[in-house]
Amino acid sequence: MTVKVRNEVDDYLKHTRSGWRKVGDFYYPKKHQSISAKTSNGRKIDYISIEELAVAMEIIVKKSFGMTIQGICIETARAYGFQRLSPMINSSMNKAYKKMLKQGKVKIDGQKLILN
Repeated sequence: MTVKVRNEVDDYLKHTRSGWRKVGDFYYPKKHQSISAKTSNGRKIDYISIEELAVAMEIIVKKSFGMTIQGICIETARAYGFQRLSPMINSSMNKAYKKMLKQGKVKIDGQKLILN
C-alpha cells in the first residue's frame, strides 16, 4: 500500500467515527475489545499485526512446558504457515515476544519462556 493510499484510509477512518480503533498500523472494530489470533490465509508478515502475533505466541506458550525464545518464534511462524524465519519475520516475532514480556504476560525462567 502506498503512503498516499494509507494516509487517505487513515483520514477516512478518523473522520467517519465509525467505530474503529487504531492499534499500531492496524485498525480494529471498537466493539472487539480483544485481538485474536487468526490463520494466515497466505498473508505476508507485513499484514499480521504484532498484537495478533503476541496472542498466537501466548496460546503456544500455554500449550507448551516452556520454550526458548527462538523456539516460540519458530513455532509461531510455522503456525502462520511460514517455513523459515526470514529477517522480516524474525523481526516481527521478536517484537511480539518483547511486547508480551513488557506487558508481563510471560517471563524468562532460565532459558525458557513461561506464562506469568
